[in-house]
Formats: sequence, C-alpha cells, structure tokens
Amino acid sequence: MKKYYLITILLISLLFFGCSTKTYTGSKTHFVDGTIMLDGVPLEGANIRFQPKDNIGETAIGKSVTAGNFKLSSVQGLPEQGAMAGTYIVIVSKTETSLLSKPNIDPVSGDPITQIAKELLPAIYQDPINTPLKVTIKEGENKIQLDLKSKP
Repeated sequence: MKKYYLITILLISLLFFGCSTKTYTGSKTHFVDGTIMLDGVPLEGANIRFQPKDNIGETAIGKSVTAGNFKLSSVQGLPEQGAMAGTYIVIVSKTETSLLSKPNIDPVSGDPITQIAKELLPAIYQDPINTPLKVTIKEGENKIQLDLKSKP
C-alpha cells in the first residue's frame, strides 16, 4: 500500500514540477526606456505592452508619464527592470473614463456599472496581429521611440 502512495506522490510531483510549461522568471532582462508620440506630440498616460513575437519569453509592460517617457517592467520581474532580449509586438492603449448619468447593471455579475471607458487610440494599436509596432530588444540598455498616428 505504501508503494502506491509513493508512486502517486511521485506522479503528482512530476505533473506539477516536471511537466509544467516553461517559465522565464529569473531570465536576464535588459533595461528599456523610451518615448511614445502621437502625431509628433508626447503621449502621456498610455499603457504599453511588449508581447514576445513568438510567445517565447515574458511580456513586459509600462505606462507613459511626463513627456511620453516610459520604462518597461517584466510582468514577473522587478519594476523598471526592462525586458528579455528578443523581438516584440507592441500593444498600446489609452483610455478615458467617464461617469454614467444612470448606472447600468453588469449582466454577468449583477454589479452596478457607474463608469465607462473609451479607447482614445486607433484600434490597430490594440490588435496584436495587425499592430505596426514591432521592436527588437538587444542585450544591454535599449532606448525605444514609438511613433503612433491618429490615422495610421
């Protein structure tokens, strides 16, 4: 009987540890900062996501601040530590929220919805397949310039 318990524990351990999907925590990241512009004007308050082109590696994220400047953080890493070397597609979103004059009810949760978000950038910049923004991160420090157009 003890033999079966030992085998069961071993199989469960293999499932959780030996056969898990590849993780990249602890992989070397490279500092990435940059500027994002919309029609030549610095874009503040944009959410920026660098998604690995071939889904190998970690996604890195950032938010633009004053003068459109941003620094990337890996999703599983420390803040502002950058991204792993590789090719990325870049997804950019900037939303504006406004209060609803009359709250709606969420059909799934039943919770009241009191505000609505409106995307301010063209949809192509949120489309991971069609975004024109592609970037290669190299070892060492990386300075990125993202130029968006209101009419791409």
